[in-house]
Amino acid sequence: MSTYLYLDIETLPPQWSPAQIEAHARANVPGNISKPETIEKWVAENAGEYHAKLALDWRHSRILCLATAAGDAEPTVSYSEECAPRPILDHLDAAIRGAMRESHGAMPKLVGHFLLGFDLPRLYLLACRERHPVAALLPWEKWSKRLVCTKELASGPDPRALTAKLSDLATYLGLGAKGEGLDGSEVWPAYQRGEHQRIADYCAQDVRLCRDVHRALTGDWR
Repeated sequence: MSTYLYLDIETLPPQWSPAQIEAHARANVPGNISKPETIEKWVAENAGEYHAKLALDWRHSRILCLATAAGDAEPTVSYSEECAPRPILDHLDAAIRGAMRESHGAMPKLVGHFLLGFDLPRLYLLACRERHPVAALLPWEKWSKRLVCTKELASGPDPRALTAKLSDLATYLGLGAKGEGLDGSEVWPAYQRGEHQRIADYCAQDVRLCRDVHRALTGDWR
């Protein structure tokens, strides 16, 4: 029997200079703003926000940490303050291979919230860029029938039907809310304040919550 492997990542925007952050904001000034003084005001007010949004852009984001949990196990977290890819990819490789050993060679079923839309593609592309051996375990054809996205479990095949955040879904299902007083948008400010353990704990808590949500959505009432 295959093992469920639950995972979650936290990402940061790129490590850009103030000039690069400003240039990015200037490239995104709304078309209805044309006066030079208004443009300058808009850039000053929005440069930081537009830079922070790049944490969700696959071309620019940096993976800060990865948490995984096989079955009932407590999550383990790899956290790199420098967003070094090797520790993250080594962790993923070990987690997948460990789950395979538990299930006598069968690939585990990967479970995450928005797994297909962000976490797994982001990890796969990073592994390919870094020429890491785990890339060979991640191509789509190996996983197409072994991926479970709790967001899609809740909403069905029509993405317009329901846009459910993990915390909202957990609260609705009576599972409690996220701990650590964070959500994804607060990871970058917490990182800038040096709250590394808090972010790592938050990532691990997301994995626990995702596991609880997955079990509730599939009728596994343990």
